[in-house]
Amino acid sequence: MATLAQLALPVHDAPSGWSYDMQCCGGMDCHQVADGTVEETSNGIEVKGFGVLSDHDPRVRWSGDEHDHLCINNNAFPPILLCVYRRPKLY
Repeated sequence: MATLAQLALPVHDAPSGWSYDMQCCGGMDCHQVADGTVEETSNGIEVKGFGVLSDHDPRVRWSGDEHDHLCINNNAFPPILLCVYRRPKLY
């Protein structure tokens, strides 16, 4: 359950009008990525340049559009993956 402080936080709009979570990226560092950057594999979710994440990793979220998005702190060296927004699965 979200706290009142979490509900009151402003959000950063993604390109198609949905919002990135403030808990993820603070409204910065998020962008849509090219197809193939985020791939589901038998080992988990492969994020090019960042390795493989578990499906249950708290950084993995669902995108509000049909694209993958990454939130990356590029001020760190090496850059730190903050969140992965996966496009919805098509069955």
